[in-house]
Amino acid sequence: MKVPPSINRRQWLKLAAVTTTGLALAPRLPAASPAVPAARITPPGFVQLSLNENAFGPSPRALAAMQAHLGEVGRYPFALAPQLVRTLATQEGVMPDH
Repeated sequence: MKVPPSINRRQWLKLAAVTTTGLALAPRLPAASPAVPAARITPPGFVQLSLNENAFGPSPRALAAMQAHLGEVGRYPFALAPQLVRTLATQEGVMPDH
């Protein structure tokens, strides 16, 4: 097992000084660049297929299905777990307790 290197007082003081200086200067640093580069912003009227965009939005059937199950969003479907286990066991040809 490899032992992590130890740090002496001189190294610790240098590290503390660099960290303190960095924290003091942090508010003066320029803001970070945006998460999406300017070249990736889609111009109006265009659709980027590489971003899985859909110019038409979800279908009416998909919207109805989402609205029908809106109360279940954010909940784990524990009541369906036994049925899922049985289905997977049948599909894989094993006993459900496996």
